[in-house]
Amino acid sequence: MPSADLVIAIAKQSGVYLLKALLVWLGVFLLVALLSFFRFWETTYPFTIGLARFVNVLWPCLLAFVVVVLVLTAFRSDAALAELAASIPWSVKTGAILLAAAAVIVGLIAAVATFESQDPWRYLPGGPPFGLREFARQHPDLRVTDWGNFGVALEDRDANRVIFSVWDLKEAAFSWEKCADASEPAKLGGPPPLPGSKCLLRIRITRPDYDALSDEEADRDVVPPQLHRTIYVYSIGWIPAKKVEEHFRGWIKSAGIEGNYSHYQTDHMEVEVGGGKWSISVVGQRKRPKDIYVEYAERRPVPL
Repeated sequence: MPSADLVIAIAKQSGVYLLKALLVWLGVFLLVALLSFFRFWETTYPFTIGLARFVNVLWPCLLAFVVVVLVLTAFRSDAALAELAASIPWSVKTGAILLAAAAVIVGLIAAVATFESQDPWRYLPGGPPFGLREFARQHPDLRVTDWGNFGVALEDRDANRVIFSVWDLKEAAFSWEKCADASEPAKLGGPPPLPGSKCLLRIRITRPDYDALSDEEADRDVVPPQLHRTIYVYSIGWIPAKKVEEHFRGWIKSAGIEGNYSHYQTDHMEVEVGGGKWSISVVGQRKRPKDIYVEYAERRPVPL
């Protein structure tokens, strides 16, 4: 049975190593917060969304630290008390070095994002991107998660998830509601629902369409038209991708709008109809897609 003095000595020595590692993490957090301040002149973001992202990285590293210490201690010591007393501080020191190294890597990732003129927290998991912090506050019923280069994931309480870009949602009037009528797109001149699919959501987005302006119009501060988008999200279970493509190509052919059809790749189609555009996007694996996004978009002038 080790003496109390020995236990206290081991705890103090080990605690110093762990404290130093945690101080490195604190220093990195403050450095990233400083980068965020100079990038956006924003003080609340680093200590709200930024802090949540930072913690999402820290706690798995702390769990890994505990595992490393236990494994190293088990391999370096036997039943002898003297070896155990020497092994524990050494194991904690090694684990603390690895923990501090992880903090340095996080800092480098934040620095890379900053040099790319992006949010320093962008590549850390969890939380909405900086440009959508207001959007996240306005829609507390949706979980807004930044997926880096893949876009932004919105997820509701029923685990329905849809991927957007930041520009889809920034400055947008937005509604997210359950789909009441699976055949609504067909009634509006769009494709009929795929047999066997289930309409989950109807999402409406209205935002300024800056892409519609020329450089000269943008310089003259011309008010851009409004881009109105309605997105219907269908779950298709295990319907093969070939069947999905055949269904929508059949609609294009039967509607006599083949001349307006763009087929960029096997998982995306676009059709110009009147003044708007229907887009069909297949989400999931190439051979076994999971969802279909059927979208209608049109530009409308801003009312005077």
